[in-house]
Amino acid sequence: MSGAPRAPRARRVAPQRDQVVSEFTRILEQVVHETPAARAAALFDEEGETVDYAGRLDPFDVRVVAAHSQILLAELRELTRAPAPKHLRIRAQSASYVVAVLDACYSLVIVTHPRAAFSVSPRVLRDAEVRLAAEAGITVKPIGPPWSRVHVQHDATTRVAPSRIRPVIGGDRGESAWYGIDVLGCLVGLARGETGFRVRLDTGMEANLVRERSMSWFVDESLV
Repeated sequence: MSGAPRAPRARRVAPQRDQVVSEFTRILEQVVHETPAARAAALFDEEGETVDYAGRLDPFDVRVVAAHSQILLAELRELTRAPAPKHLRIRAQSASYVVAVLDACYSLVIVTHPRAAFSVSPRVLRDAEVRLAAEAGITVKPIGPPWSRVHVQHDATTRVAPSRIRPVIGGDRGESAWYGIDVLGCLVGLARGETGFRVRLDTGMEANLVRERSMSWFVDESLV
């Protein structure tokens, strides 16, 4: 005879917030949602103070992580023979951390499960950097392709090939225009669960369009 059935595991509820929801919150929530291993994400300033946060960790713990991240960045900046830090991936026993420096005043930290520091998509990270910077009124210098989030409409006949894309701007209230696209071919060498196309926009620009496992779409050219 089989044993008694196991009780379903209780779903962990996010702790109650101690500050109002802002556009920063929504951007950080998207980062956590699209990174399965992520526990929390926070935007912090040059003093180590948390500007905003999202995720399943206690707000106090998130603030402690942000403060310690700023201490580490400050120590690294004092190394005169080393380049200024831009991206850090740190593996620890109980958690891993991804730190992205936006500018001299603001940085982003993402807390993940142990050994998951490289699970954060570079597209998600790059998109978050740009959107957080825009909301904060600062400019970030791109490293690598300027991946940005887009909405995609598919061909009404095949319902497979994308036919139009629209960049996500700010709070995504529909201000941006749609661009018609022609699919030139499929991309190879992508990660498992990803789909990609080489496309030509109706403006004549060519770009790589990728759908990640989270079902979010990204393009490697700036459309705004």
